[in-house]
Amino acid sequence: MRATLQPESVELLLQPEGGGTYLDRFPEIWHTALPKPRIWVEIVGGETARRVRLTVRGDRWSPGWATWGAASRTVRDLEGGQALADQDRVSDDGQSWTVLVRAGETRRFPLDFAVPLKEGIAPGTQLFDVSVADDATGEPLSVLTGSMVLAHPFSRFLDMLPSIYGEEMGRMEEEEG
Repeated sequence: MRATLQPESVELLLQPEGGGTYLDRFPEIWHTALPKPRIWVEIVGGETARRVRLTVRGDRWSPGWATWGAASRTVRDLEGGQALADQDRVSDDGQSWTVLVRAGETRRFPLDFAVPLKEGIAPGTQLFDVSVADDATGEPLSVLTGSMVLAHPFSRFLDMLPSIYGEEMGRMEEEEG
């Protein structure tokens, strides 16, 4: 059995959590739909079918930072159909996923990231491990190390000021440079 991370690193902008009830009253009319920061865990089955457990861990890791996304599986009825697809189970806390990988089968599982801007969370690189272990014995089959680069969002404060302030800031930067 072989496992890989694709890509091995993901970049995230720290965003504040949703506003209070006052701000939630006014829905946004238009917003940009950005793709979710995602890493794919790819597993290629060995010579026999095996049930494996995928978990994410790391130093200073918070369980809510990563969640397993939905992975679809299309299996012909002669191979087991829906009964085979129903073998995959996500734990109640959403932090581990038990999956069945058939011999020679390639499966891909999305790992979605969302890190809120909170006290104690600083920009920088955060390492994490995706553990692939045999579900029956608990024997580790593979440990994949990935990284998450956290950064503050770009400030748009000057865009909200009247243009006279923006022009003055530009003039001050030219004088300094």
